[in-house]
Amino acid sequence: MEKWSLTYAIIKFILKIPHSVFYRKIIVEGLENIPKNKPIIFAPNHQNAVMDPLAMIFSTNKQPVFLARGDAFNNRTIAKIFAVLKILPVFRQRDGIEQLKKNEAIFQKSVDVLKNNNAFCLFPEGQHNPQRFLRPLQKAIPRIAFQAEEQTNYELDIKIIPTGIYYEDKTKALSILHIHYGKAISVLDYVEAYKENQQKAMNALKIEMSKKIKPLMIDIQDKENYELIEDFLTIYIPNYLKTNNLKNTQKNKFNSGKKIIEIVSDKIKEDQNFTENISKAISNIKNIIKTKNISLEDYIKNNISCENVLFKLIISILFLPVFLFASIINFLPQQIAPYVSKNMLKDPQYIGSVKFVVGGIIFPIYYLILFAFSFFFVDYRYAFLGLLAMPFLGLFNLHYKYFTKDLIKSIKILNISKEKKDIIKQHIDIIYKSI
Repeated sequence: MEKWSLTYAIIKFILKIPHSVFYRKIIVEGLENIPKNKPIIFAPNHQNAVMDPLAMIFSTNKQPVFLARGDAFNNRTIAKIFAVLKILPVFRQRDGIEQLKKNEAIFQKSVDVLKNNNAFCLFPEGQHNPQRFLRPLQKAIPRIAFQAEEQTNYELDIKIIPTGIYYEDKTKALSILHIHYGKAISVLDYVEAYKENQQKAMNALKIEMSKKIKPLMIDIQDKENYELIEDFLTIYIPNYLKTNNLKNTQKNKFNSGKKIIEIVSDKIKEDQNFTENISKAISNIKNIIKTKNISLEDYIKNNISCENVLFKLIISILFLPVFLFASIINFLPQQIAPYVSKNMLKDPQYIGSVKFVVGGIIFPIYYLILFAFSFFFVDYRYAFLGLLAMPFLGLFNLHYKYFTKDLIKSIKILNISKEKKDIIKQHIDIIYKSI
């Protein structure tokens, strides 16, 4: 667990390919902030279940050790798989007193990881949360860090790396993943305070971690007006980029969003009329577009010209035969993710994780099975050509689906009457002029 693993490295190499394909773009910033020869604890925000650990694993050359809910280790086979993947159990009050006692051994194992100059990753919020704000941090990271330093006479010099993870859309493939690694926090800076008062030092370190993580993520702390601010961002960011002569890049959209949140949050606190006017404008826009079954984000992203829609329609018709063929080839595995999401998932935050597992693991296995059967019916050379073609057909199938979905949304938007579009524009102008 605490040492470099060849098996882990091979698994990581294999799974990095589907992980890279799953996203339209992966942006990683701040890798220079990760020390090369120091024990490290990554401290990221947690919004997207299993996809968050994968983001941490594939964005660096480290082999980080994770903690996961102890009840997931009840099955011996799963426990062995978790051990290979460098995942340790941590138990909660609800697991019972006997299980809680095991945490001491787990924390000691975590200390061993750091003493071996390896990386550890723990989500300091304690559990995932789909909304984009940082919740109060737990004491696990400070506890492990100070315990490791104490056992080595404060010679480890552990560095905590605050990390922000951003998803353009947590449930969809072909979206954007954006990871920020912040400047390291040195645990040694808190050693003297720890010697004087352990609890006080751990709280101080928690506060510093929270302070350093927030700038690296989208953090909407106003819970009462959370949805209002999210909608405001959706509408206002394109205008902000345009008026400030900024390119429409993910980095610029992220930084603009941070600034807009700060401005809007202040306006909400200072001016009740601002909140009422913006809320009314957004509500009126939503009431108009919901008749077409279009979300606010759909309207802002897909409001394009007739010429563009016609061009996309021609492209979709031309490639329809390829899509139909690809759909037949991939019919069985592509039914799995919707079925699991609809019938088996209690927590919708696992939708993205299920899609990745289906796309990254089940599809390749399915292709190998088809390849094996094809040997009985066709020449082996054609079988190999089919094996090479199947992943590309699978990817084409996925891209075509998203392409046509966006096309349908654009057609729906074009069918909104000019009168209603003028009303929407008036409300958007109110929002543009509000700050």
